[in-house]
Amino acid sequence: MRPAYELWAGEQVLATLRFRGLFHTQALAASAEGLWTFERAGLSGSEVRVQQRGRLYATLAEKDETFSVLTLDNGASYVWS
Repeated sequence: MRPAYELWAGEQVLATLRFRGLFHTQALAASAEGLWTFERAGLSGSEVRVQQRGRLYATLAEKDETFSVLTLDNGASYVWS
């Protein structure tokens, strides 16, 4: 069974997130704006790369147990804690 999630607004599905399988490191997100792939990377899987049409869109890197840093393709960075 493949894990799947849906984001709803009222009675409308806005986006979906589907994993390739239970133990896979890749997921596919879809919305009206397009498709994105999410893939775990790094030595311990502490990084998630987000791509759209084969182009790197963003990277989320876990720095320690308390925070992560989201870096967009334009160089902007945001701390996630």
